[in-house]
Amino acid sequence: MNMKKLLFYSLVLILLSANLSGQATGNESAIVDNYVKSRLIVKKDKIVSDTLAKVFSGTFYRISIGFNGGEGESTCSQSIIVIKEGKLIELDNRLDSMKPLLEVVRKDFLLRSDADGKVVETCLKKLFPISEFTEPKDIFRSRNGNTWYFIRGTFMDSKSGYVIKTDKNFRITNIAYEMEAIKPK
Repeated sequence: MNMKKLLFYSLVLILLSANLSGQATGNESAIVDNYVKSRLIVKKDKIVSDTLAKVFSGTFYRISIGFNGGEGESTCSQSIIVIKEGKLIELDNRLDSMKPLLEVVRKDFLLRSDADGKVVETCLKKLFPISEFTEPKDIFRSRNGNTWYFIRGTFMDSKSGYVIKTDKNFRITNIAYEMEAIKPK
C-alpha cells in the first residue's frame, strides 16, 4: 500500500473514531461505527521468553493496530504492554527515559557481569527487535563502570542504542534509548 493511501486511511480512522456526533444521526453514526470496526485490525501477540522472566516481571504483549483499506492491511501503530499484578503498563521509547520498562525490572536481578549483559541484550532484542535496516556489525554491548551500552545502530556518526545504568549494588536504576549513546572521538 502506498504512503498516500496509508495516510488517507489513518486520517479516516482518526476522524471516524473521534465520533462525528454532530454530523450523523444515531442510525448513521451506528453504520459508520460498524464500518470502522469492520476495517479496524487489532492483533495481540504474547511475547514468550524464559530470558525475559530473568530480568523483568509481568507478562509482555506486542499490540498492533491497523486498518484494512480494501487493498490490504496496513499497520498504523505498534506498542508493547506488560501486565504486572493485574495492572497494564504501556512501554514507551522516549529517548530520555524508559521508566515504564524500569518499573518491571525484577528487584532481584543484578547487572554485574558480561553474562548478565548478554541476558539483558537478549531481552532487548525480544522486546524491541533490531530493524531490518540495521547492519548486524553495528550491534554490540559494552560497559563503562556502572553504565552499559547496548548499541543497536548508528545515528549520523554516533552509535545509538539502549543505555542502562546501575547503582553500586548492580541494580538497574535507569534505562534510556539514546540516539547518540556513544559519540565519535
